[in-house]
Amino acid sequence: MFSKYNRYGKELNTHDLLKFAAITLMLIDHIGLYFFPEADWPRVFGRMCVPMWFFLIGYSNNYHISRELVFAGILVSASTLLVDSVPLPIDILLSIAIWRGFFSYRKKKNLPPESLIFVAIGALIWLLPLELFISYGTQGLLFAVCGREVRRGTQAQNKWFFVLTAAVFVIFESFMFKFSMLEGAVLAAGIAFVMWVLYNFELKKLGISPIYNIARFMGRYSLYIYVIHLLVIRIFIYALVHNPSI
Repeated sequence: MFSKYNRYGKELNTHDLLKFAAITLMLIDHIGLYFFPEADWPRVFGRMCVPMWFFLIGYSNNYHISRELVFAGILVSASTLLVDSVPLPIDILLSIAIWRGFFSYRKKKNLPPESLIFVAIGALIWLLPLELFISYGTQGLLFAVCGREVRRGTQAQNKWFFVLTAAVFVIFESFMFKFSMLEGAVLAAGIAFVMWVLYNFELKKLGISPIYNIARFMGRYSLYIYVIHLLVIRIFIYALVHNPSI
């Protein structure tokens, strides 16, 4: 389990840092969701982690779908059913697996990378239907395509796509969560900053320090952190609902 800690080197890198930021924002989001359901602000800041997760799909050259990822996605989806009694949409881990599979298929078929943007724009037609079945369906694809553009070094030619992706996400999420004007404005500013970071992203080493080790650990074990904290929270809530005396 702990083999990943040094597998990618003992130095913190920007990939680790991005995942550390994403997992931290996600924890804020889930704390708000389960313990302060009336508070919108944790959800506002939690939305800002979404672009990072899907961006890394497109940025990576490895689209391997591990059994670990699929099993974790099924497990978390099952826990959602246990607590919320709602089977859909499927968990974000399975969404990530789906889009990895999509990119892997395109790579095997040697399809032109330039067509990805048009595929993603076409998927906007299915924005709402996909969202009902797949967490961040079309939005996830848009961010993943942004990652691919950065990896190819072609983001400068397609700045408009980054702007479109950010706008679609902010408008859709603000509508779905019924954010106030202020909350929507903060979300827009936060997503604009995140997109700027992603637009300029490059993989590089950042050094070694005790503080960096925390970020490196959380980044490289983000899957475990995601699964364990959700299962603990949901089992606790399930037990509390069915046995209020706890």
